[in-house]
Amino acid sequence: MHPDDRESVVATYRAYIAGEIPSYQAEYRQRTQDGQWKWIFSVGKIVACHRQLGVASR
Repeated sequence: MHPDDRESVVATYRAYIAGEIPSYQAEYRQRTQDGQWKWIFSVGKIVACHRQLGVASR
């Protein structure tokens, strides 16, 4: 992940896990094997949660 994108992606992830935002969406750059930067649009949703541990399980 591009260093300039890390802070915003981590903040979005933490906000989603904490229930502060309804869905996870992040756009960031990822370096390819040949050194190029490609844009990634990542979307996620918790579909199952382990109630006793309070963490996502799927």
